Amino acid sequence: MTPGWTRRAALAAMAVGAMGLAMLRAPKAAQAPSVAPDLLLLDPTVDAPGRQAADAVVCAHCIALEADLVRQWRRQLGADVVACAAAVAFVRWDKALILQGLAREARMSVQIVRVSRGAFRVTMRARLFHDDAAIDAEQGADDIAGGV
Repeated sequence: MTPGWTRRAALAAMAVGAMGLAMLRAPKAAQAPSVAPDLLLLDPTVDAPGRQAADAVVCAHCIALEADLVRQWRRQLGADVVACAAAVAFVRWDKALILQGLAREARMSVQIVRVSRGAFRVTMRARLFHDDAAIDAEQGADDIAGGV
């Protein structure tokens, strides 16, 4: 007698179920309003495909990023980014992670997308309507407690 479910059929059923669950949990793109970026941040060390992607973005203002991104953010860049509705940066992976942390510290939503092998697009949007508890839960318990 052969069993009703083979190992291969059971694994395929689990994979389909997991994909369905992931699709239900995925955020809907239609929920986030599409906002044209007001500010373009460009890393001078980004590769050529990253520069081409940056050239395709139409923004009112463009700012070149310095080597010390945190100091530049604390000086004036952070206030400029928070003041605009949306900002887009084309940077290397290390600056993408730093920008993500700085923008989340300013309670902005952040999305990182890989543009090319050496360039990432970091989209930062101001949260117009938010619940502080939801943001704190998103950032994690370590950030709330002050631990790293």
